[in-house]
Parts: sequence; C-alpha cells; structure tokens
Amino acid sequence: MATPVIGFKIPNIVSRLPTRIAAGVGQIIALWSYQESLLTEITCEAAGVGLAEGRIAFRQQRADEQIKMIGDLCAIKGIRISTDMTALGKKLNDAQNRRNLLAHGLWMRNRTAKTVSVMVASGTWPLGQRAERLTKRMIPGEQDIDAQYFANARQQIELTISLCFELHSEIVSARVPSRGKSPSQYPRRVSRETHPQILLLRMRQPRS
Repeated sequence: MATPVIGFKIPNIVSRLPTRIAAGVGQIIALWSYQESLLTEITCEAAGVGLAEGRIAFRQQRADEQIKMIGDLCAIKGIRISTDMTALGKKLNDAQNRRNLLAHGLWMRNRTAKTVSVMVASGTWPLGQRAERLTKRMIPGEQDIDAQYFANARQQIELTISLCFELHSEIVSARVPSRGKSPSQYPRRVSRETHPQILLLRMRQPRS
C-alpha cells in the first residue's frame, strides 16, 4: 500500500541502488521482457504471419491491449479458444504495472525505515465522502521495495507466462491441421523452478 509523500527533497532521491535491490529489479525486467516476446509470438501465430513480419506490422503496446488484439485476430481467423481473455488481460496489466514501477519509478531513500522505495505518481487517493479529488500526481505515494515485493512480482509474471503458454498452445492446436505440426512441440507450463531453462528455448522451430 503506497503512503503519501508530502513533498520530497532532492537528497532523498537515490541514483545508485543497493546491490540486492538492483539484482531484483534486473530479474523482474528480464522476466517481463520474456513475457513481451511471448505475446509477440502469440500475436504472430494468431495472425498467421512470421515473426519478422509481425515485428514490423504490429506496434508495441500495453500487454492488456495486445491480448484484446489477439482475441480479435482469433475471432477473424475463426480460432476458438477457451482462455478467459479479459481475466488474462487484467493479470497482465497488474504484472506490467509492477514491472513498470521498478523500471520507470523515481527511487528514494526512506531514512526512517532505512530502506529504499519508489515514488508512486499514478492513481488517486481514497478520500471517502470528501468532495475534492486528490491525485497521486498532486501528492505522490511511496511504495517500499523489499524481498516480498520482488517475490510477488515474479510470481505474477510467471503466472501470466504460464497462462500465455496455454493460450499459445490453444491457438497452435487450432492451426495444426493446416500447418502440419504437433502441439507436443510446444511447452505448456512455466514455473519459478523452470523458467530460467525455458528462457533458453525457442517456442517453435523457425517457420519455413
């Protein structure tokens, strides 16, 4: 839960992160990059184009917006999927927000708790029955970053990667008769224990 920061001083801003924090940030950013590449792969599969064409044709967008596009492409192509795209989009949005806070946030030193935190400048403060609107751009919040935050972020992204593998498998299975490939070629699950190995695998053989 972000807490208000009623003004902050330049000396409180951190430009060099502690090693353990920097390592945690790097792991989350790397894992999310894999998630983004997986979404690109799924988009290309749904559209029936190669990765090179897809990277040129499809602009980079928020993950939840990309999931909507994938759903539209499946509808156009007559590909029936059972994945709850709305729920998946929300999970991706939550995971991406956690990643973006680490990647783009302004880091500060919490001198009282002797920890580092990130300034939160999006959203509004709950004011109950008060009439005025107070946004976090007016008065920023502060999110402490610790081992639990990294664990939650990693767990969220690993979940969306797992769900995206299942979506990818659904789409591939629907296209198998026309492409002559077996669904068994494609990994379906990713977990905290296995994702470093899966990161080294290609999702499929190069298209001919």
